[in-house]
Amino acid sequence: MIDNNSMVQRLTALWALSEAAFGGVLHAFQVPFTGLFINASAVIFITLIAYYSQNKSALIKATLVVLIVKATVSPHTPLNAYFAVTMQGLLGLLLFRSLKYFTASAIVLGFLTMFQSALQRIIVLTIIFGNNLWESIDIFGNYLVDQITFLDLNQSQLNISLWLISGYVIIHLIAGVLVGIFSAKIPGWVKVEMEENHDFSAVINSKIQEQSKTNRKRKNRFLRPGSIAIIMLALSIIILTYVFPQFNDSQGKMAIIMIVRSIVIMFLWYAIAGPLLRKVYYRYLANKKSKYTEEVEQSVRLMPFLKVMVVNSWTASKKYSGLSKFKRFITLLIVTLFTVELPQE
Repeated sequence: MIDNNSMVQRLTALWALSEAAFGGVLHAFQVPFTGLFINASAVIFITLIAYYSQNKSALIKATLVVLIVKATVSPHTPLNAYFAVTMQGLLGLLLFRSLKYFTASAIVLGFLTMFQSALQRIIVLTIIFGNNLWESIDIFGNYLVDQITFLDLNQSQLNISLWLISGYVIIHLIAGVLVGIFSAKIPGWVKVEMEENHDFSAVINSKIQEQSKTNRKRKNRFLRPGSIAIIMLALSIIILTYVFPQFNDSQGKMAIIMIVRSIVIMFLWYAIAGPLLRKVYYRYLANKKSKYTEEVEQSVRLMPFLKVMVVNSWTASKKYSGLSKFKRFITLLIVTLFTVELPQE
């Protein structure tokens, strides 16, 4: 069993791995609500770091280390991802100043983290495409409703965009509460597992040593799928304007304005504003890197071994299903994280 400082260091490295690699895995498998899963993992790691750290300011240190590793391993990560991690770390520091209300703090952290994620996405879409985006969704949605239900489009104007926004936010808020409850229970599950089962850790420990020997022998897209879908929506409205009389010219012009606006804003962001802000942010992280050089290097060194833990913990939990599977996976992962011998520590 390692000490609390080592626990926090390993949890920080695992959080950094999640931020640097988890999103890429989810995108590769085209998993919907990618941001929701990444934010959920952040809530779990922040909660565990707060629980096992003897000094609550360790959350700030862990957040900075994760940001530096993220910038080092995934230099093309969007700036909004760095902003999200920063906000999550600050929320954790604020909420976990005392463990007296640990479960409540974890739930509030999950709630606020998911709310911030959902709100940020909506604001970004509104900035890029303008209010015309939501008007276009209403127009196209009502057109589809008219075709399916044989209702008169002009007499049945549904606020479909509001429904979509509300549903999107509600899904995130419910997920936030559930993740908070889940995160608060993990230390208890880990304690029970460590008292009852040591066989799995022994197996992982041997695989970690094999990975160590192998290592010694070997020693942003401009348009994302969501943006493409929105532009396709605008093009559909433009085409429908010329085909169906119920669509007027103003709606077609609105769609054209939306496309032009999005192209101009994204060009200004990726060509001018984005690089400047990234340079400022990276300069700040570079100044902090000298202070946390050892922690950053250790987190990067541990990543190959952490990947072994993740893969084997997931494989060992496959016989379970649903929430039980995720509970088993997280429990095994944290237990092995705290018990196996990691090289070069």
